[in-house]
Amino acid sequence: MKKHLMLVVGLVAFLCLASSCGKDESPNMLPDTTLLSPPSPEPGSDHSYSVEMAWEGEDPDGRVVAYEIAWHSGISYTGMLDSLEWDRITVADSTFVVSADTCPEVGNSCQGSHTFFVRAIDDNGGKDPTPASVSFNATTIIPHARIIYPLRPQEEFAVDLPTCVKVGWDGSDQDGHVVQYRYAWKPYEELPTHQPPPQLDHRWSPWSPATEVVATLLPLGENSPWSFYVQAKDDAGAIENVFQDRRNHILIYIDDGLNSRASASICAYRGPCSGSGALVDCRSTANPSQMDIPINVDVGDTLCFRASFLPGHYAKKVTSIAFAVNDPGEPASWKDATVEANRTYPPSGIHIVAADLNYIYVWVEDDYCEFGSTATAYIIINGQ
Repeated sequence: MKKHLMLVVGLVAFLCLASSCGKDESPNMLPDTTLLSPPSPEPGSDHSYSVEMAWEGEDPDGRVVAYEIAWHSGISYTGMLDSLEWDRITVADSTFVVSADTCPEVGNSCQGSHTFFVRAIDDNGGKDPTPASVSFNATTIIPHARIIYPLRPQEEFAVDLPTCVKVGWDGSDQDGHVVQYRYAWKPYEELPTHQPPPQLDHRWSPWSPATEVVATLLPLGENSPWSFYVQAKDDAGAIENVFQDRRNHILIYIDDGLNSRASASICAYRGPCSGSGALVDCRSTANPSQMDIPINVDVGDTLCFRASFLPGHYAKKVTSIAFAVNDPGEPASWKDATVEANRTYPPSGIHIVAADLNYIYVWVEDDYCEFGSTATAYIIINGQ
């Protein structure tokens, strides 16, 4: 019995030796991380807000399988490393867009301070206890917004408009991209007088990528205009803070007696629309009274009607067109006015003149304001 017990103990000892049981293993040696400069910025340097970082890691007893990176807003960091928000990645370089949104009251450059951390992770899960880091100042040029309508080239920075107002703008940025805009309306004489609202004022719209706004404004008086301001924000978070008349600030005098309307004309030609028949006559919104004078044509003649048009003074283009016969009511359906074929009537290409009076109407609609402005012209054909 005793010999049997000794045999079992000896067998366990042999198996333990064969499987390194009780072996005194060496502890995992943690990896080390190095930032490469260039392309990474030099410590304390001024750098573009679009910044490239590159790094490498070494592990003395294994291999580096991943990295963790973290950012801190500011030049120095005194907190615990585990308090940072770390992101795990497997690449050894990347380009980052950081904020540079501290802008001076006077000047054209904004900045933001940042510290970048990176630490290697080895194949045993060990992390570099002393991450590589660099602090730098990100810089950017302030973006600019520019109002592109309703001002005309000959105008200064004031415009007379009807109560329905459409304002459009675009933006530019020397070293990046404009990503958002916001705007504000205020009576020019309202506090702060002749100045935009304060930056945190409720009169500023939310930030948005939109480049157009439509609003209904009431008249303030003959010598009391509205001010419209627009400012740009770029992808570094820098916000335009200088306003210049005509560029990103205009005055708008509201005159409810004004109309911005499209214009239209309709001409009759002999023969089918597929040909180039002789002109019979034209009628247009430029001479409304003439539209009531009939044009005498023989019964059975073939005619083609062609329309032409212009957008209203504050619109950019005519978008829709429609024809009707003996029906002065606004049409229920429209066609694309930019398509040449839609500017002729009838669709079959031939209108056969009937006896007595027949009214051929053309309606056009431009892109003014929210719903566009419309115009109608008609020509009266008297079949004899």
